[in-house]
This record gives sequence, C-alpha cells and structure tokens, in this order.
Amino acid sequence: MSNYNNRCPSCCAPIKEGDTYCSTCYKPIDRDQTTDGSLLEGIKKSDWHMFVDYNSSRYVDIFSKNEGKKVFFNMNWAAMFFNFYWLFFRKMYKYGLIFLAISSVLTIGLSALASVIIKPDVAEARNILVPYEQYYNETGNI
Repeated sequence: MSNYNNRCPSCCAPIKEGDTYCSTCYKPIDRDQTTDGSLLEGIKKSDWHMFVDYNSSRYVDIFSKNEGKKVFFNMNWAAMFFNFYWLFFRKMYKYGLIFLAISSVLTIGLSALASVIIKPDVAEARNILVPYEQYYNETGNI
C-alpha cells in the first residue's frame, strides 16, 4: 500500500507520491504549489477545501470571487427546496438531524395550535349543519 504524503492543491484529495494528475478532480499537480499558503478570509485555501470536501473546487472558487465584498448572493436551489435532505446528502448528519427535529417540533406544535384555535369554528359549523342532516344519504354526502 502506498503512502499518501501530499494533498491536491485544488481539491485537497490525498495524492500518491508520483502522481502528475489528481485522481479526484483530474487537474494537473504542480509539486511546487502543494504547499500553497494563500489565504481566503484569513483561512488557508487548503483548509477551506478540506472543510467543504465534496466539489470543493467549485465552492472555493465562488468564495474567492466574492472575497472582500460586503454582500454577495449565490443561490443553492437544492438546499432551498430539499433543506435537510441536502444536509444528509452533504454528510452533515448532525445538522440535518437538528434541522429535522426542529422542523418536526414546529410542525406538530403549529398543527396542535391551529386545531385548538379552529375548534370553536368547527363546532359552530356542525351546529349550523344539524337541521340539514335529514338531507344526507347514508354515506354522508348531500
């Protein structure tokens, strides 16, 4: 088994000693850049790559383009529409479970609150319909 001594400067995947291309992102490896200490928001880019992990080259490039801007907008539609599923896909299980638990508690709580709030209205509607029960057939349809 070969020994991993370096990491790819683009995606931080482990690379073997003699490789000239990264087996993960397929970018050429310049052995002089493997110790690249460039900073992004005060943190080394290699640390950003290790933190983001999957598809890190894309995200770190976006971060680099927007560095120093006060406000920037980048939309992730998968994260918006499939919120905790997206967290599970990104292997952020702890945050996904926390988000799922919070949203479940809020959904159950709001449903219970709504049922308590509309209960008097439902009772009033039943009282209005009592004189017309004779017109219902056996299945309860008019």
